[in-house]
Amino acid sequence: MKTRKLRGLLAVLLALVLTLTMMPAVFAENNLQSQIDNGAATVTIKLTADTTECIVIPAGKTVTLDLNGFTLSGGTENDDTIANKGTLTIIDSSANKTGKIVSDTSGKAAIVNYPDGNVTIKGGKITGTGWYVIKNMGIMEIYAGAKVTTTDSGSAMIDNGWVNGSDKSQDRYQESMPDKAKLTIYGGEFSGGKYNVKNDDYGELTIHGGKFSVTGELCWTIFNTHIATINGGDFASEEGVLLNGALNDTSNQGKVNVTGGTFVTTNPEGGIFDQTNIAKKNKGGVTVTGGTFTGNIVPAYLGYITFEVEVSGGVFSEDVRSNRLVKVTETAARVAITSGGKTVYVLGEELIAQQVEALGEGDTVKLLQPITKLNNVPDGVTVEASDDAACVAITSGGETVYVLGEELVLDTV
Repeated sequence: MKTRKLRGLLAVLLALVLTLTMMPAVFAENNLQSQIDNGAATVTIKLTADTTECIVIPAGKTVTLDLNGFTLSGGTENDDTIANKGTLTIIDSSANKTGKIVSDTSGKAAIVNYPDGNVTIKGGKITGTGWYVIKNMGIMEIYAGAKVTTTDSGSAMIDNGWVNGSDKSQDRYQESMPDKAKLTIYGGEFSGGKYNVKNDDYGELTIHGGKFSVTGELCWTIFNTHIATINGGDFASEEGVLLNGALNDTSNQGKVNVTGGTFVTTNPEGGIFDQTNIAKKNKGGVTVTGGTFTGNIVPAYLGYITFEVEVSGGVFSEDVRSNRLVKVTETAARVAITSGGKTVYVLGEELIAQQVEALGEGDTVKLLQPITKLNNVPDGVTVEASDDAACVAITSGGETVYVLGEELVLDTV
């Protein structure tokens, strides 16, 4: 009988041990590196106090770091606060979201993500000074809830890719490689630096959302030298918004595709898209199919631009067709909308329809470029054509459709 009971107890203990070994380890101690090194392959670390320590996540480790409202600081250890070569997720589960990751040492980052490393940032305020706050050479995603900031206007705040300069420590002695440095931003707040984000050699940058801002002269929210796609987000600058330039056809292609977002420059001489003075002529380019733009599309002082800015859609505070440095798609529908005493220029039939449907009594739509049709115009909105364009209003079944362009009118009548 005793033997059976003992066997039963051993079986229960064995099952418990197996269960525990299969569960991710969760540690609350603040000796972080020992918990990473001695923990399971998948480990969650939750701060319980402000901690001064530099940590390394090795390849093969999966770590979730919960700041829990506390601060992880590199202190004076003369190293990057977090060096990731594995898989790292950063969260802040505290109610007030006061968690921070700080680099206190010039030349050191709060986070360095090495090639083949994977970092996801979902919370926390990440700060530093005297160098990049974040250096990415692997895969990184940043979401709403994250804040990245610096008071240093002499350096990029986030660097994605390789510098490839004479000082190899700038790339942590990692050789540059294509298809490695991929930064995707879904949300978050980004403020400070000479650039909020520098998309460096071989860097691939995709932005879906977030709030980006810089202040001061010669500061831009984005500096792109390779491949960038902007689908959304709010970008504001006192100088220019996006600095672009290409050096070659391999690691510095200088290509930007903008499909959405809000872009504002408060400098009347500045521009949304600016060029770096080291860019090669006739390389790279900016393609705009959507977005809202306040300010000059390119700086007013430029006599030429090294890359082509091609626009087929968007909402603009200036008539981009009148800017000789901007190429506007010939077939793009174009209107001027005046509402509340303010006039904007809209390109693209889908965007035009969206803007017009939101108008009210007393507003005006001037058709500037052939448009196949414009319907669902609210009552009280005036639709008129430019002086040299043919325009007809066709009413059928209680619906009025406006058609602009002599050939289109003839085809319709």
